[in-house]
Formats: sequence, structure tokens, C-alpha cells
Amino acid sequence: SSGPSTLAVDMTGDRQLLADAIKKTTGNALRYEDIQPPSSADEVKYRASIAAATAAEILSLAPRIPGPKAMLYISNGYGVLPPDILEKLSALSATATKSSVRIFAIDPRAATKELEPVLDAGWLAHLAARQASLRSLADATGGFAIVDGSFAAQLRRINAAVGAPPPQQ
Repeated sequence: SSGPSTLAVDMTGDRQLLADAIKKTTGNALRYEDIQPPSSADEVKYRASIAAATAAEILSLAPRIPGPKAMLYISNGYGVLPPDILEKLSALSATATKSSVRIFAIDPRAATKELEPVLDAGWLAHLAARQASLRSLADATGGFAIVDGSFAAQLRRINAAVGAPPPQQ
């Protein structure tokens, strides 16, 4: 985690370890009102840089892992980003592809079905940009983004995509 949860789970196929870690996560997303330029540019850039660097560090371990590999990139996505951050995200996709890692980008709001208020046309454009950024990151690696729809069904799609057995009910 690059956020306030400050937790880490070594690469594993143990679903219980992942389930236990998920229960301990805490979100700290910026509100729409907080991301309006120009006052927010530094904070958004900082958070995106940390997330990309953390993911790149994890991907550096991927060549040592046999078999199908997947990264769950949990983020609410990115609206407008400066070119240097866009380059980092593009490099992240390239590194994942080179390491045969499929990225599955997950907007946590899809899991909670938390509805965001429709504020105005600017908000809708921002939401579309966030979702597009997650799709772009994942699609480039052969993965996909979960930004809406049935969260449980989308997780089953991830299992099927990486050849994992379905989780025990």
C-alpha cells in the first residue's frame, strides 16, 4: 500500500493472506473539491508518483515468480496528470508487459457500490478520465479495469484470466 494503511504482503498465492490484508486497508482519496487546480496539482502529482514507484518496485520482483502473474492495482484512477506522471504510468505498463504481469486495475468504489454525486459536467469528465486512466494502465498489459458492474463477477473474471481456481465459498 502506498496510502495510509501502510501494509505490505509479500507476493503470494495464499488468498487468506490477501483477504486479511484487504480487511486492514484504509482509503484516503481526495475529494472532488480537493483536486481542483491549481491548488491540488502538487498533492495529486505526489500521490500518483508514490503509487507508480511502489508498483514499479513490486514489478521488479516479478521475474522471480513462476507461472501466471497478476498485479491488483487498487486506485480511484487519475484525472488530469502532468506528462512526467503519464510517462511513469506508461513505463509501469511496459515493465509489467515485459515481466509477463497482467495488471488488473480496481476502483475501490466498484466494490462498495458507493455512488459518487454527479456534481456537474466537469465532474463527469473527471470521472471518465479517472476510469480511462485505469483502463489504459490495465489494458496495455492484457489485464482489465474494474470500474463498475458486479464486483464479484469481475473478480471471477480475474481468476479466469490468470488461470486461478475459483475461490472457496
